[in-house]
Amino acid sequence: MIEPMVTLDWRSVDEGLRDIARRGANLRPVFAELKPELQAEIQSHFEAQEGPEGPWPQRAASTEARMTKQARMVAKRGSTKRGKLTRRTIRRVGRIFGQPLLGYKFPFQLTFDVERNYLEARNRVKWSAIHDEGGRAGRGGRSNIPRRQFMWASGRFYDRVRDRLLTHVLRGW
Repeated sequence: MIEPMVTLDWRSVDEGLRDIARRGANLRPVFAELKPELQAEIQSHFEAQEGPEGPWPQRAASTEARMTKQARMVAKRGSTKRGKLTRRTIRRVGRIFGQPLLGYKFPFQLTFDVERNYLEARNRVKWSAIHDEGGRAGRGGRSNIPRRQFMWASGRFYDRVRDRLLTHVLRGW
């Protein structure tokens, strides 16, 4: 009498699972691909003046008056009080008078750490933390800076990260 027998060969399944584990342990290639997208995401938040909770709070009337006065002085004289036209004043003049920013871009000094299991962005501009988190600043802490958060990632970005990670890990199967 012949006995029925079924033989299952799980070697290819084991090999696929090991490859998934290897790929899941080193996500650096995916994070390296996502780095420029994260930089663009952060820069777009700054330019749109929006945080995760919505638009940034308006500037104080005194700040707007000071900026308008400085911008008019620069537009009239072609320079600041000290005689040099800085990128900061170019940006202010452009914003107040509705002119283009003369090719000026915000000087992001973002640095990225891309490791096996994370992607981290940091802004090296010394005043960026007070801008992002809010608090007291200035001489003697007299100025109250409202929170204008720009170092964040949107839900759409996290969806793209999830999709890319899954594709990377499951590619081994």
